[in-house]
Amino acid sequence: MEGVILFADDDIFDASTSEYMLFHKLNTDSNYPILPINDLSVLEKTVSSISTYKAIILDWNFKRKDIDVEDDVKLPDETPYKFLTSNKIYSLIYVYSRESITNAIKDELTSLYAGKIFFESKAPGNSLDVEYQKVLDGIKKFEENNQHLVVPFKWSQTINQSAQTIFSELESADPNWINEVFETSKSDGGDPNVEVISVFQNLLSESIIQ
Repeated sequence: MEGVILFADDDIFDASTSEYMLFHKLNTDSNYPILPINDLSVLEKTVSSISTYKAIILDWNFKRKDIDVEDDVKLPDETPYKFLTSNKIYSLIYVYSRESITNAIKDELTSLYAGKIFFESKAPGNSLDVEYQKVLDGIKKFEENNQHLVVPFKWSQTINQSAQTIFSELESADPNWINEVFETSKSDGGDPNVEVISVFQNLLSESIIQ
């Protein structure tokens, strides 16, 4: 199964951290494209934009930013709990945490992502090679145990590639194609939004069949 690995951790760009070193090793030694993300809001936008991703390596603790508080007040870190419970994520997920995650949260997430989510501890003595191999072995085992996922992954990628081709061709033919379909539909008394989507869906179906 093709796909990108999303590595979301607020320390991922700090060269002195183990998170950066694991990202760097995955990026240089594995055959997978790795996308580094250091902010939960960016992760949310990325997941909604990418059609398929092979795995998500996800930090459990993100430092809060741009919040006005007294100097002696320490706010708790942000966690990806809401992100994981409010999104339907079709991927293998590794959650790494320096602090303990309650059993109630683990049970809830395990129920939502049965067989697809794993919880790992960020211990100071963790071996880079061991963590690297753990991720690759997990991906390999997940693929071997879920051969049926090849079909939806390929389907999603085909749609994504076809959509890019269609948009490029329409743009080359007429940069204002959306506006023209919209205005034509409006003058015919139809719903312009529905008509634009319908045109795109028909073109997409033809492209995939071909």
